Amino acid sequence: MPARCFHTNPQVVDYDYGVPRIYTPRRGTGHLPTVPAWPTLSPFGNPAIPPHSMTMTTSTPFGQANLTLFGPSREDGAPLWMSGTFPPIPYGIAVPIQLNPLLIVNPNDPNCPPLQWDVSRRPDTAVQFTGRELYLKPDLDQEAIAQDVHRIVIHSGASSLASWMQHWGPIEVTSAGKIKAYDVLEAVYRYLQIPLTHKEYKKAIRLDPENARRFHEAAYWRIATSSQIASVEQAQGLKRVDVLGDYKYFRGFRPVWHEGLWAVIMELGARGVLSYPLGY
Repeated sequence: MPARCFHTNPQVVDYDYGVPRIYTPRRGTGHLPTVPAWPTLSPFGNPAIPPHSMTMTTSTPFGQANLTLFGPSREDGAPLWMSGTFPPIPYGIAVPIQLNPLLIVNPNDPNCPPLQWDVSRRPDTAVQFTGRELYLKPDLDQEAIAQDVHRIVIHSGASSLASWMQHWGPIEVTSAGKIKAYDVLEAVYRYLQIPLTHKEYKKAIRLDPENARRFHEAAYWRIATSSQIASVEQAQGLKRVDVLGDYKYFRGFRPVWHEGLWAVIMELGARGVLSYPLGY
């Protein structure tokens, strides 16, 4: 039986091991009201496969490449490093950033990224979803970008995080050597694990009193499903990742040409639902 696109963590949740008792519905949406859904997409993010393979032959520096339902690949079956730009860059401008195939947004189904990862969890919990609908342990020691890059600056394409990052600043990944895929994911994880300050919490509540419930609900489920000691997690209080609610699932990175500069955008979404239609 084919696997579903979205990996369900098999960890059993037990609510009697130090999990904070926060009054909340058993399973709410937990997302901020500013995050619209994409109602035209299947809730499972896995549309029916067409009777014929969707291929498009393109000319690349790596030889002939095929754009398949589950992302780009070369004729020999190896994954293709690609720029993944969206929206398209102006004609005649070369793309200086080629992302690892693990890290891109799936161009054919943005709801089904090659790398399935809950950003509230450590990078080593991520799984790779292949074109054969199999889950594999990803090789995160691969280089994140094909070029000799020692610094990556990441912004958010998800409105639920982008507004906060205007205050926090972008995510930066630096390395004296090649930046690996794990380095990028670890930087995202550490950035979102920073505690939410009292000032930030109060400001969010002033904007919408319901944010208090949403943040605590998100923290409740994060601690309840965490592999860390619950009492330790609870003592650390609210974290940046809790402002995301359910919109904490990695959808991939994409380089974007914006106002004369290149930026790497991180897309997030809820399970099976994009945070918003791809655009910038």
